[in-house]
Amino acid sequence: MRNERGIALVTVLLLAFALSALSLGAAMMAMNGGLIRRYNERLAVANDADLAGLEEARSRLNGTPSLWPSTGYATLENGVAVYDANGVVIPGLTRTTWAGPSGTSSGQYGVFGSIISLLSDNTNIRVVRRLEVTQESFAKYAYFTTIEGNIYFGGGDQIFGPVHSNDQIQIHSTGARFRDIVRTAQGISNPQYGTFDKGYETGVTPIPMPSTADLTALQTQAQTGNTYFPGYTNGGTGEGRTRVEFVAVDLNGDGDTTDEDEGFIKVYQGGPSKAPFVTASRPTTITNTENCGDWNAAHANLFLAAFDHPGS
Repeated sequence: MRNERGIALVTVLLLAFALSALSLGAAMMAMNGGLIRRYNERLAVANDADLAGLEEARSRLNGTPSLWPSTGYATLENGVAVYDANGVVIPGLTRTTWAGPSGTSSGQYGVFGSIISLLSDNTNIRVVRRLEVTQESFAKYAYFTTIEGNIYFGGGDQIFGPVHSNDQIQIHSTGARFRDIVRTAQGISNPQYGTFDKGYETGVTPIPMPSTADLTALQTQAQTGNTYFPGYTNGGTGEGRTRVEFVAVDLNGDGDTTDEDEGFIKVYQGGPSKAPFVTASRPTTITNTENCGDWNAAHANLFLAAFDHPGS
């Protein structure tokens, strides 16, 4: 027993060291858990603020279309402060947002673009989010006008596709049927005479017609896609001298003519004196028509119009 004197002190010291290690480990775990929790909370705030930046940018582009660049990209925000839902600045957060076209430049499949938002935090958190957007086309409308004037829908008219007007829409008592949604920036006269399969909305936000610059850009895209056909501006009522016909062809034989590359365009154009040929308008006498005639062997087996035929 005398040889084991002092063992109690060693045991107490070892136990104290073990308890200290356990306490230190527990403290470190609690501290680390708190840091991870605060980091995740900060990361969630940064992520939400970055997603909000995408939606704010999309809203700005819808409200001011001129902000959208035709090429390259535009900087919508550059290191600006970030606000919460109550309009209070969130400390330590800054955001930069860019927008620009990222799809095919010809526009043949639509105008696509990207909005990129970068959120930076003073604790070295970086969040990047990207939103793909597409520009709506007037081609989606079956009927679109800015000024209606004395135009009436009636006589059993059937309109397949969306309808929008910035003016007052008028419906005649003979009735009309609208197969898709109808929207107008003003109102609808005599809506009881119309059948609205998908309803209608009045007092919506007007949609402006494209500017001259937009039309110039459209011309450039048409030239790129080999679909630019300049026409004539002279002539009387109904004397259009350029006519375009879209022809669908089932090339792969699957019974569906709406597949990609299944079709072509026919373009008919007549010179300043050839309006009847394009419009098939009826002349005063049969001998004045350029549409009727015969396949004449005496003229190199070419079509000879009645207008150019010798004799009566």
